[in-house]
Parts: sequence; structure tokens; C-alpha cells
Amino acid sequence: MNYDSTIDVTREDGTTVECDILAAFDCETTGKSYIIYTDRELDENGNTQLFASIWDDSEEIPKLLEIENEESRVARIAIGRCGFMD
Repeated sequence: MNYDSTIDVTREDGTTVECDILAAFDCETTGKSYIIYTDRELDENGNTQLFASIWDDSEEIPKLLEIENEESRVARIAIGRCGFMD
């Protein structure tokens, strides 16, 4: 998996925001790569928002893909191991 420390993410409204990549890992169970990133914005409780996505770099321009339900358990475990969740 090759990545920089930041990525540009296009939101649903079409705006682009620079996000910091906090962690990236390959999962042998699913055969996919995942990233954990933040847009540095705070939620309503003052916590930094974190996001997790599948990192698909099979094409020239890498894509972020939504994590499917069956994969969410694997992603949550990995996020916890990275120290981002209690």
C-alpha cells in the first residue's frame, strides 16, 4: 500500500477537503487495504472526527470505498488495535 500523509477527499456536496491519514493497513482476512483518516473537524461533542475506508489503489488514481457491513467488524478491531478507540 502506497500513500502520502494526506489525501484530498471529495464530499457528497462536491467540495474537496484535505484529510490527514492516521493509519493504513492491509488485512489478510479480507485481502483489502484500509485507511483511517480525519478532516480535523470536531463533532458536536468536541471530538475529532475519524473515518475509515477501503483504500483501492488498483487504478492510477486511488479511490476510497465504503466499508461493507461484513467488513466493519474487521475494521473496528484494527482501529482499536491502532489505539484510536477505547
